[in-house]
Amino acid sequence: MLRLLFCALQVNEPVHGLNGHSLPAVFIGVLFRKTKRYQGLKYLHFFAIILLVVFLLVACRSFQPAGRTNISRSYDPEKSLINPKVAIYHSSMDSTEVFFRQLREELSYEENGVARVKVKWEVLMGYNSREVVDSATIVFNDTLGQATGPFLLFSQKAALPIGESYLLRAGIKDLTTGNASWKYIHLKKEDYHHSQFFKITRSDGQRVFSPLVNQKDSLVIHYRHSEKLYVTRFREQERVPRPPYMNMRIDDPHLKKDSSFTLNLVDGQSLAYDFSHPGIYFLQSDTTVNKGLTLYHFGMDYPQILRHEDMVPPLQYISTRSEYRRLHSAQNPREAVDQFWLDLADNHERARVLIRNYYSRVEMANKLFYTHTPGWKTDRGMAYIVLGTPQVIYRSDHTETWVYGESTRYNAIKLDFQKTDNPYSDNDYRLERTPAHKDEWLHAIDFQRR
Repeated sequence: MLRLLFCALQVNEPVHGLNGHSLPAVFIGVLFRKTKRYQGLKYLHFFAIILLVVFLLVACRSFQPAGRTNISRSYDPEKSLINPKVAIYHSSMDSTEVFFRQLREELSYEENGVARVKVKWEVLMGYNSREVVDSATIVFNDTLGQATGPFLLFSQKAALPIGESYLLRAGIKDLTTGNASWKYIHLKKEDYHHSQFFKITRSDGQRVFSPLVNQKDSLVIHYRHSEKLYVTRFREQERVPRPPYMNMRIDDPHLKKDSSFTLNLVDGQSLAYDFSHPGIYFLQSDTTVNKGLTLYHFGMDYPQILRHEDMVPPLQYISTRSEYRRLHSAQNPREAVDQFWLDLADNHERARVLIRNYYSRVEMANKLFYTHTPGWKTDRGMAYIVLGTPQVIYRSDHTETWVYGESTRYNAIKLDFQKTDNPYSDNDYRLERTPAHKDEWLHAIDFQRR
C-alpha cells in the first residue's frame, strides 16, 4: 500500500530541482544533509528513511504499465537492430512455454567469440496493469565456437493458470552494444480452443515461429485436446481500405470458403502436411466454437514484393483513379510500373529511390500487420505505407494510437485504431475515420509523389 501511494505521487517525466538534479535526488540529498545534525538512533532513523525512499523509487520504475510505453521502435526497421521472434505454447492447464529465437548475426560477439545476452520477460494482467503474474531475468553468454546454426534458441516456462487472458512483455538485450528489443503479446488462455494451445513444427522437429506459410512448408501440428482437427481453407479477402477521411462500413470478417478437410492427431500431433495452396487455413477442434489456429498463405514471395504484377495493387494508395486503371489493365506490368515511377520522378536515379522507399514500407507492413488479409491491405498497413513510422505508438488492451510529429503541436497527426474481435487473427485493428484527416492525408500522398 505504501508503495502504491508513493507511486501515485510520481510524474511521468523527471521534475528537476537544484543544480539540474531530479527532484527525488534533491529530496534524498536534503535528507542526507539533515542527518548530520543528529547522532545515534536519530541518524539511523533518517538513514532508514533514505533507504525506503530509494526502494520506493526503484519499485515505481519497475512497475511502469505497458500501456504507457512508446512502442514505435518495434515498427521502425532502422531502430530495431535486433529482432527476436517469440512464440507461445500453452503446454498444460497451468503452464505456458515462451520460445525465443534470435539471429546470431544481429548480436555483437567480442574478440573471444562470446556475446553477452540478457533476456527479461514478465506476464501482466493487461496493458494498464501493474500486477506481475510471473517473471524472470536471465543473463548468459553465447559462444560462437559452441554455437550450432544461425539462430540462438531457448525457452522459458511461465506459471499461468487457465481461465484468464494475460499480456507478455518480453525483451532481449545485447549487453555489449546495449541494443534491445521488446515484444508485447496477448496470451489467450481462457479455454483450450485458442491458437496458443497449438504448436507448429517442421517435419524435422524445428519450432515454427510464424503462422505465415508457403508451398515449401511441410508442417506438423501439435494439439493435446482432441484426436482430430477440422481445417477450412478460405480465400483471401480482396477489399482494400478506403482513405482515413472517408467513411467505411466495418463488417465482421466474413471469408469465402474454398475447401475443407480433417487432420488426424496421434499422441497429440499430426502427420506432416503441405499447406501448398494460397489461402487462409482455419484449424479447429470444435466447429461449434469460433476459435482455433489460423495459418496464412499469401503467396510464395510474401511478405516481399518481387514480381511486377504484385507491385501494382499497393499503388492504389498514392495513384489517381486514371493512373491506377492504366496500371491495372496494362499488358506489361513491368513497363507500366516503371513508367508510373518515372513520371513522378523525372529521372531513373530518383525513380529507383522512390521505388525502394515505397516497397520497403509495403514489405514491412506485410510483416507487421497481416490478419486474414495481407498487411498492406489493412488500415494500419495503409497508414504505415503512406505516412511511415509514427514517432509515438501507445497500445492498450483494445486500442492503438499513432502520433506523427510532436503531440503538443497543432499540426500533429493522431490516428486511433480499435481492436476488432476477429476469430482468424489477434492482430486486426480498424481505424477511426474522420473528415478531419483529409488535408493531412492528401498532403502526405503529394509528398510521396514528389
